[in-house]
Formats: sequence, structure tokens, C-alpha cells
Amino acid sequence: MKTQILQLEVHDDVISILDKIGWTQTERVLIVLPRRRRILTHKLDLLRLKRHSQKRGCQIAFVTSDPLVKALAQEVNLPVFHSIQKAYQAEWPKESAMQFPPAMPSGDKKPLEAQMATLQAIRSKNTTYLLPLWTRLGWFTLAVLAVMSILGVLAPSATIRFTPPVQQQTITIPIIATHRAQQARISGEVPISTLRVTVSGRKTIKASGAITLPKDFATGEVTLTNLTDQTIEVPAGTVLRTLDQKPRRYATQQTVLLKTDNEKTTTVTVQALEAGSAHNAQPNEIKAVEGLLGLKIAVNNPSPVQGGSDMTASAPSEQDRRLLFQQLQAELIEEAKDRIPNELQKGDLLLPESTIKTVVLRQQYIPEKASPSDSLSLDLEIEVSFGVVTRQSLLDLGDQILASSLPAGYQPLRDTFTATCQNPFIQTENGDYTCNLELFREVQLRFNPEEIRQLVVGKSISNASRLLQQTYRLSEPPNIAILPRWFPILPLLPMRIEVVTKK
Repeated sequence: MKTQILQLEVHDDVISILDKIGWTQTERVLIVLPRRRRILTHKLDLLRLKRHSQKRGCQIAFVTSDPLVKALAQEVNLPVFHSIQKAYQAEWPKESAMQFPPAMPSGDKKPLEAQMATLQAIRSKNTTYLLPLWTRLGWFTLAVLAVMSILGVLAPSATIRFTPPVQQQTITIPIIATHRAQQARISGEVPISTLRVTVSGRKTIKASGAITLPKDFATGEVTLTNLTDQTIEVPAGTVLRTLDQKPRRYATQQTVLLKTDNEKTTTVTVQALEAGSAHNAQPNEIKAVEGLLGLKIAVNNPSPVQGGSDMTASAPSEQDRRLLFQQLQAELIEEAKDRIPNELQKGDLLLPESTIKTVVLRQQYIPEKASPSDSLSLDLEIEVSFGVVTRQSLLDLGDQILASSLPAGYQPLRDTFTATCQNPFIQTENGDYTCNLELFREVQLRFNPEEIRQLVVGKSISNASRLLQQTYRLSEPPNIAILPRWFPILPLLPMRIEVVTKK
């Protein structure tokens, strides 16, 4: 026979049990009562459950060790088992579908006072497990004290603020800035680094030179002679030239016809192909005809070809170019010097101007070649390199020099380091630079926050302040704040103490 188990919770009551029984689909329902709370306390509750189950056509039983429930269930003829396993193994008593507990004969009825006494005895038996009131109050007090102790350890926090002792270190030594050193040495040598600044500009000056330019074309007459027995037409534009290493060339101005009879020779006008006096020709200098016609005809100029002339115009000279470059470069170097303060890192030392070097990145003259012009312009971009001694090199040197005089237990404050030349850099014979350098820094007492926490844990503010002043030789008492403010001592857990140093 199938059995459905109803596992009750402490928040269940008779109404919820009735509702759960109404949803069951089996012939037997096993109700498991919770141990932490008594749900069924009256006989009427069990009677309601029994009648409801009989209407549903099922039989109910209980799993409980509560003596009150056992007694009430026995009175209404409901089976009770010690465990679910026992309920499955045991045989449930049979009852009719609508059987109610038989009425007791009037002569056998117990007086109401006797029934109440029986129930009270059963209830009192179940309360024998409770401890006496004073014992329960004692345990409750201990629990409260335990919670307060835990809160007393975990809840308080403290912040300690103090200024560690600070001392100063200073020394003046001669240093040598050299390209030979790769890093700072305790002997005083420091490497020279390069700071590069790129600048550009444009400058225009008036041209001071002159240039000769061709003006007019030379003209004259030449004689052409037919060397063949055929008539030859010499078209206009036929090119004639001299026999110089750099030939001068001329073009005929008319078309002529050379015959084979007495008219083999004729005269034609020519003009130089290029203007200028350089293309004037003395008599008998024009001797050649270019092209295939040169094999058939001969040429000569019995009279000079003249009329070519030149003109003089203003133009930039090479000296103008050199002067313009020097002036613009000097201006750009001065501009780079003005930008150096912004380019230098804090603490870097700038070496004298003798370390300045320039590299031309872009250079363009206008006009570029020898051309007539009243002015000369230059677009110039250069990279200017300055020699510097970096702060990092000076800091490395200071660490080496000042380490020997560092007080025990102190550590350097690197942000306070300064290096100042007492005199301008002087260039030595081998190209190095030297000066007397003053090194300065502050050093602070080194402390371990964990040691401070262990030192003041669980102590009052006054005792903790006195201990810190004595141990670390503080010039002023530390500022100690405890939360909550009314807590009398610093936290017992070191992790709840925060240590903050003032700058």
C-alpha cells in the first residue's frame, strides 16, 4: 500500500496540515512532526485531522517522540511511530472509513478535572528537559560577554600619524663632466649627455652680386655653294655652325635654290640660335651645315656675323648664400637656447656653449641657382645639440658620495636631492668640463609599520605616545585617533592599526 510522507516545518499549523492532506493521492499519509516546535497541543487538533483524512478516504499516522502527542493520539486511536522506517515496517491498525472514537459509557467517563490532570502531567513530563532559569540566564550572560569580547577585538580601529625625524646631508666636491664616462663614478666623473632641439626659420637678404644675361641675337650673311651637279633647295631654318669645341649655331632666314651652272653659289641671311655676344662670329668661322645637306653644299661667312649683345642684372652671389646661411643659423641657435629652459629636466646642468653642435635637416635657397633676382631667401631647419649633465647622473654620484656619511637607521629622501655648481663650468685642455658641485639631500629615519603596531597594540593613547617618542626620538608627539572614541585602548589586533607618516 502506498504511503505519502508529509514533512512538517516549524511554521506549519493545523490549517496547513489539513490543506496538505487534501492534496494527497495515497491511502496512507505519514505526518512527520518537527522536533524544535510543538504543533499539535490539543486533542481537538488530532480529531480534526482524523476526520478530514477519513473524508478523503485515507489513513494518517504520526512520526514523533513528543509524549504529549503520543498520549493525545492514543486517545483518538491514531498510530504513532518513532521513525519513518518503523512506520514502513509496522502494520497500521485498520479502521472503517467514517469511524469515530466510541463514546465512553457514562459510568466510565473520567471527571474533567482528572482529564486535565492527566494532560498536565504529560506536559510537565515533556518540560523536564528544560534547564533551571538561573542556569539559562548564566549561559545567556556568557554568550553576551563572548559577543562583546569579539566586538571589542574586531571593531576598534586606530590611526597613528607622526613625522619621522629628518636630517640633512651636504658636501662640496669637484666634478668632471666627460664623454669618456658612461656612468657616474665616485671619483667625481659624470657622463655628458646630449639634449637635442629642432628649430626652423626663414630669412631674406638683398642680393649684392650681378649676372650677365644675353640680350640680342647676332645676324649676318653666309655663302652657300652647291657641290653636286644637281639643283639643291636649301630651306629656311637650315642650321649652320662653327667648328669650335663648343659650336655656335645659326639658322638660315630664307629658302634658296642652288643651281648647277654659274649660280652654284648664293648668299643667304643667318641668325644665331642663342642670344648674346658669345654668338658673334668672325669671318670664315661658320664652316659646316648640319644634316644630309652638309654632304652636298659648302658654307662660309666672308663677313663677320655680329649684333649679339649682353645685359647685366642683379643676382645673389655665393658670398650672399654663405652670409645668409650663417645669419639664419645663428638666429636659430639663439632660438634653441631660449627653448632650453623648457626642454631641460629639473635638476639637469647645462654645459657651456662650446658643446653646441648643429645638423642641417633641411635647406632651400630661393632662387636655387644663379638667376637674376634682387633678393635671396633661405628656408632652414636644423637640429641643435647641447651638452648636459642629467639629474640622474648627479643623483647616482650623490648616492655614492653621501653613502659613507648616512646616519644609521636613516634612508635618503631622493625628492629632496639637489646639485648646484658653485662656479661656472671650465673647459679643460682635453675637452672635459669641471666645476665645484654642492650636493644636498635630506634623510629620514627608517621605520617598520609592523614594528610600530606591535609596540602599541593594546596600550592606552598616552602610553603608546610615550613609547613612540622614546623609541624613535620624535620631536613632537604622534597624533593617535581611536574609533570608537570612547574605547580606552588601542586595538588588540595589529591589523586594525593604521600607521601614516607626515611629510
